[in-house]
Amino acid sequence: MFSYKWLEGKHSKANLEVIPDIEAQPVDALLIPVGTEIDTLGQLSTIEQRMLQHLDVEIASQEHIIPQLQANIHGAKP
Repeated sequence: MFSYKWLEGKHSKANLEVIPDIEAQPVDALLIPVGTEIDTLGQLSTIEQRMLQHLDVEIASQEHIIPQLQANIHGAKP
């Protein structure tokens, strides 16, 4: 059984730079505009290309096994 007593105090000992919420200073958010019209199509195209490359590699890695599997299937028939 796992003892949670072992974990007590580990997070506070490991991170010595913890600042309590009372002392923390607010930080202004930095907004960066990002275009989505052109980039989304480019990203989809890239994802599709990577998926096709992955499938091509997977098929190529299995091509040498196919004849062996076919022989096993034909040999196993009564």
